[in-house]
Amino acid sequence: IENQIQPAQPIAEILVPKVVEYLVIDNKKEGVIFEKPVVSSVITGEFDALKKHVSRTIKYPAEAKQKEMMARFGVEFKVNKQGIIENAKSLNQKDNELVNEAVKSVTSFEEKINVAEGNYTYFFVFKLEGSTKMIIDETSNLGIIKNFIGEVVVMAYLPTNLMLNEVKINGSGSINDEPIFTNVEVLPGFSGGLDAFGKFLAANLRYPAIARENNIQGRVFLSFVVEKDGSLSDIKVARGIGGGCDEEAVRVIAISPKWNPGMQNGKAVRVSYTVPVFFQLDGKSIASKNQIDFNFLSLLGNGNTPLVIVDGIELTPDNKKLKESIKPEDIESVNVIKDEAAIKLYGDKGKNGVVQITTKKKK
Repeated sequence: IENQIQPAQPIAEILVPKVVEYLVIDNKKEGVIFEKPVVSSVITGEFDALKKHVSRTIKYPAEAKQKEMMARFGVEFKVNKQGIIENAKSLNQKDNELVNEAVKSVTSFEEKINVAEGNYTYFFVFKLEGSTKMIIDETSNLGIIKNFIGEVVVMAYLPTNLMLNEVKINGSGSINDEPIFTNVEVLPGFSGGLDAFGKFLAANLRYPAIARENNIQGRVFLSFVVEKDGSLSDIKVARGIGGGCDEEAVRVIAISPKWNPGMQNGKAVRVSYTVPVFFQLDGKSIASKNQIDFNFLSLLGNGNTPLVIVDGIELTPDNKKLKESIKPEDIESVNVIKDEAAIKLYGDKGKNGVVQITTKKKK
């Protein structure tokens, strides 16, 4: 204020009447101290659906992570007469990865909002866990904020925590000149099988704070290449759930020990592979922890659902009881048959491959 009005004498103190003290938002979070923008009105419950949508869809841009970009800024948008969001833009008019991601997330919300027609403002904070750089606060000079709906904090880990470069380096040499298979005689696999893979995930997976706060649960599907030496490369999110779960799933798969490579004609080959990583908050897994997730089997190799045979009995939707009775600790062996060999044994049913499961004999 002193800089704007240039008084004859320096201002020593500014008194704020108690009647408007509640309009000042305290934005001190996790040791990061921001200025206090003054808002003239606060809108809350009407935007709950939008806030939930943003928490599920927004991601920390990879380019911004590499640059260690962190910022706090406001996004203004209009709610028209029909209750639809339009004209979302950053209040400071900057064009960068963080602003573009925030604007895209708000704009993608297509539901109607039951509020008066007008402009509304949503604050975004992008922060990298473990970074020592300062967060650029671009809201301190915005003046009075009208129709303030709240603030969302987008957390992510530094790119070095993902260890993707290490994974790619560990791959076989001259990998760009060698083909990637999607259908091989012997599929790659985690050393020790599915049970060992589950234990590895349980020991290393950390539930992101944003996902926990917003009750985000589900499966993150990751695709990657299992190299000839068993290392993993080109890790990507095939289908995510947001809230930091996608990045956390990539981080954990990136630190995985080497797998058993895929084999074709008796030789190790590069194989494209997809796995689901589970996130659940209440201890109740999407698929029971004591049962095999047979959706996982459909992701092996070419992505089509294989024929599953359990102790000589075909697993079909009609014998759900058989599927539910199978537990990992009861399995003696798993055999995968592909291509012509599967068709010769099982006819057209085996065209997508056959998974033979033999259970331990019960005493």
